[in-house]
Amino acid sequence: MVTPRKWTEIRIRTTPETEDIISNFLFEIGCTGCQSDEDGLKAYFDESVSSFKIVEKLKAYLSELSKLGFDVSGHDIDVEILNNRDWNAEWKKTLKPIHVFPDVIIKPSWIELTPPENALIIKMDPKMAFGTGTHATTQLMMKLMRSKVERAKRVLDIGTGSGILSILAVQLFHCRVVAFDIDPIAVSTAKENFIENEVIDSVQLFAGTIDSLKKSRFDVILANINRIEIEKLVPGFKELINPGGVVILSGILTEEEELILKSLNRLNYNSKMKSIQEEWLGLALQMPV
Repeated sequence: MVTPRKWTEIRIRTTPETEDIISNFLFEIGCTGCQSDEDGLKAYFDESVSSFKIVEKLKAYLSELSKLGFDVSGHDIDVEILNNRDWNAEWKKTLKPIHVFPDVIIKPSWIELTPPENALIIKMDPKMAFGTGTHATTQLMMKLMRSKVERAKRVLDIGTGSGILSILAVQLFHCRVVAFDIDPIAVSTAKENFIENEVIDSVQLFAGTIDSLKKSRFDVILANINRIEIEKLVPGFKELINPGGVVILSGILTEEEELILKSLNRLNYNSKMKSIQEEWLGLALQMPV
């Protein structure tokens, strides 16, 4: 394989609500690396990929997001051609283990460390799917799983992404997990991570939608997606959650709390635990017994 002499850098301004979904889309259209900073996203493409086509696809995607209710005003796109360098090596230098709890550690596979006794280690290499543990919403989900759920036999992971929440569920609860995502790339990445973390035998994974699970029941439902998608799924949660079960949600901005609670109140939950990190909200809802 010939190493490209130059790279195309695409810069797009994003908001906290759109950053992750746009990042996933950039990988889907051929991005080989993506970096987030205070101005938005920087994505890198092989010089052989037409920058004109990339920009056109991005503009079309932004138009679709706007139709779904996302605010994409100000999502300006810039293009720059860069000389080649070892981007992969430079990128790896910035990655370090994440201690979600003292005894729950997420680490890239190439980093060696001596963990505390009985610590749970999740090996997670950043790839083409959301949920490597660095984002606030992922950490909110993990913290609520740890603090709100004592035991579970069956867990549903909606929009599994990298599969990180499914991995933690198996490690914490020694349970069976059903995980799915509408994105085949995410499903492929999740499968690799399930194998790497030795939980593949405990997880049923598929690409598709929640409609495939109409006759299933779960003790815990996990959904780290956006508010709009959560609101669409809420009516079906009653048919999926066992009495006394827990629904854990994130991907919701703090400013959207009133909107999401209005939709969730139809679940008639017994109690609610709220957690906030940065501008993101996490919720754990306890269902009636």
